[in-house]
Amino acid sequence: SDRSVAKGTLGIDLTTYLIIPIQRMPRYELLLKELLRNTEPTHPDSANLNEALKKIMEVNSYLNDRKRDSDHIHQLMNVMSQVVGDNLRDIMLLSLIHISEPTRQAEI
Repeated sequence: SDRSVAKGTLGIDLTTYLIIPIQRMPRYELLLKELLRNTEPTHPDSANLNEALKKIMEVNSYLNDRKRDSDHIHQLMNVMSQVVGDNLRDIMLLSLIHISEPTRQAEI
């Protein structure tokens, strides 16, 4: 593998460490659901737990949407690279330049 593993990391590469915060969010949702299941509705913390759960669910939904978008972009890039081969990078750069040209000319 071309991934470097630093000494003292128990053989865990950087990619594994980068995903950890994202993996924690669903765990927080599960934890809050469990806390709510075991908290009386009349308990003073019940309202705050419900609000926290609502916020965590919103964040998780947002993260899932962004992950889905990223997956779709990767799939599109794979298909495009199969169609146009090694010229994909050049085609993408030319497309970006073409898209930004009207903005540049409007500034002049």
